[in-house]
Order: sequence, then C-alpha cells, then structure tokens
Amino acid sequence: MVEKLEPQKVFLLAGVNNVSRGHYEETIRENYSLILQGLSDMGCTIYVQSILPVREPSSVDNGRIDIANKIIEELAAEYECEFIDIHSVFLDENDEMKEDLTKDGVHLNENGYAVWREQIEDYVQE
Repeated sequence: MVEKLEPQKVFLLAGVNNVSRGHYEETIRENYSLILQGLSDMGCTIYVQSILPVREPSSVDNGRIDIANKIIEELAAEYECEFIDIHSVFLDENDEMKEDLTKDGVHLNENGYAVWREQIEDYVQE
C-alpha cells in the first residue's frame, strides 16, 4: 500500500505492542528488518523514530523499551535511515512517560501529540 503512494518520506514509529509480548527482541529485529528492507527498496527517505516510554497503568516495562530502542537505532544505521530519538523528550524524572503527555500511560493526549510534532517538524519540512 505504501509503495503505491510513492512517498518521498516515510516516518516509522512502531513496536510498543511487541515489547509487551515475549521474544520482543527477536520480533522487533525481524519486523523492523522486513519493514526497512521494503521501504529501502522504494527509494524514499526513511525516518525511524524511537519507541516512546510508558507509565502506569501500562504494564509494559520501560527497560524493555530501552533495549528495543537500541535495536531499532542499530537497524536504522544498518539500513542507512535517519534515527530520531523522541523517547528522551517524553521522559520524566522517573524515566517514565511524562504524565501530562498521555491519557492512559501509553497513548498520547493532545499535549503529547504537540510535543511529538515539534520533534519531527523539521524533518517533515526538509
């Protein structure tokens, strides 16, 4: 479907659901490799974004998200994609998602989306 759109740029942010499941390191690596290979073949510019942190009531472990983000950053380099660390901008002093940026500990609220937009805006405008 993406290929038919012939995009000049693609912004990829995925993986928090994989982190919540077993074998997440393998699935993150496999899934991102498949996606990045497919996108690379299209000849567009690919921006790979880090997975955002979470907070309660989410049961996802932020330590696992950190590991996944390292894998994602390595794969972005391997496929010569731009890696955008948005994760760190969303962290509070306890290394969790800032409370005022989420509605349920995982999904962003209006403030969160505004912060996200600020982080990628320059890349969109390039």
